[in-house]
Amino acid sequence: MSIILVIASEKVCTRREQKKTEAQDMASTLLDAEVRLGELFTAIEKTRGNQYLQASTDGRQRTKYSTIRSLGFTDPEKTAHRFETLAAHKDIVEQVKAEARENDDILTRKTKKFPFKYCVEKKKVA
Repeated sequence: MSIILVIASEKVCTRREQKKTEAQDMASTLLDAEVRLGELFTAIEKTRGNQYLQASTDGRQRTKYSTIRSLGFTDPEKTAHRFETLAAHKDIVEQVKAEARENDDILTRKTKKFPFKYCVEKKKVA
């Protein structure tokens, strides 16, 4: 009976480790996607005064934030700022991802050492 329990507990441990690894991989991939979106948002050029404009399909000029909103982001100002900050600090993003892997953590936006929070704190200190 005890042999069966040991085998069952080993299977549970390996499944738990597998799921944890999958969650870490997904969090890392999501963070990489946010960095890439920040790079793309940064590429939208500032052309006139304080407005960020981009040509739309119907020939009208659209602001940067209306373009981002049309992509499905509900709060383009905050979203663009967060993603652009991550893109500007890729080294910190990679460092925090490595630390999370090393500490066996899963990165979420509520994590104390989430790269965006870390970048903002670093800007305040500098």
